[in-house]
Amino acid sequence: MIVAAVLSLSLSMIAHQPAPDASIDSPTTVYIVRHAEKSAADPRDRDPGLSPAGAERSEALARTLADVPIAASFATEFRRTQQTIEPTAKYHAIEVTIAPARDTAALAQRIGDEFRGRSVLVAGHSNTVPALLAALGAVNPPALSESDYDDLFVVTLRDQGPPLLVHLHYGAVDPSEAARDQLAGEAAAMLDAFHEAAAKADEERYFDRFADDGLFLGTDATERWTLAEFKAFAMPHFQGESAWVYTPRSRIVNVSADLASAWFDEQLDSEKYGPCRGTGMLRRHGGQWRIVQYHLTMPIPNDLAAETAQRIRAHTGGGK
Repeated sequence: MIVAAVLSLSLSMIAHQPAPDASIDSPTTVYIVRHAEKSAADPRDRDPGLSPAGAERSEALARTLADVPIAASFATEFRRTQQTIEPTAKYHAIEVTIAPARDTAALAQRIGDEFRGRSVLVAGHSNTVPALLAALGAVNPPALSESDYDDLFVVTLRDQGPPLLVHLHYGAVDPSEAARDQLAGEAAAMLDAFHEAAAKADEERYFDRFADDGLFLGTDATERWTLAEFKAFAMPHFQGESAWVYTPRSRIVNVSADLASAWFDEQLDSEKYGPCRGTGMLRRHGGQWRIVQYHLTMPIPNDLAAETAQRIRAHTGGGK
């Protein structure tokens, strides 16, 4: 209830706030969602409607936008997008207009031409929502995955300057096992790409996998680096054909109940160091997993632990 109240308050403020530029009497506001959860009852159905969870989410959207003066609503030619916004359209006594999924540029142009100064609702897909955000002028629109259903993007168009983009969420988080499994798979794929980028000395792709506040903990006790510090250390290694090669051979990923974070541990093979282990935390940002912390270690067999500890003490001057 508290989350819903905060979201409603945020939308009310967006809908009624003064224009961000003095030349605009009433800004154009576009509310954009991806379709809600679709039915999987018939795998052969190429145009499925909403599942029961999706129907509940569509009603949640209508409640969320109840106080927003929606003047028009648009959905693609697919039933799941139309059903997602039908309760909202019914509440505001407007029709759901079909806009082809492939032509987001035309829809963006139509909104700007025909609905200037009013509020519009659009339902799209995981690939068309970012495309529409870009067509409306949003900078670096976030990507969406197949498991993202609760995103609500609010775009305020202005005569001068780029549009304002607010990223909100509505309805219930999908806690289903299938959603968590899918996100775990996406996290694993990201980690595979992370290691592959290092093996190919692709520094841009490698460091892009980190969150801005990401940390890297190396095998040496002194190696606790912020992203900037890790880049400074690692960049010389990326000047050749390969920075370093750690090949994953097993991995476990656990996704949190709210689907926003994950923790992992993976067994790695290194030609130089032998068996290694990577552990860490991930955070979802803009529909993508990012590394918050990565910790690289070299597991020591129990039979060698005492001898290894003694050698470390001798090396660090800690005595026997």
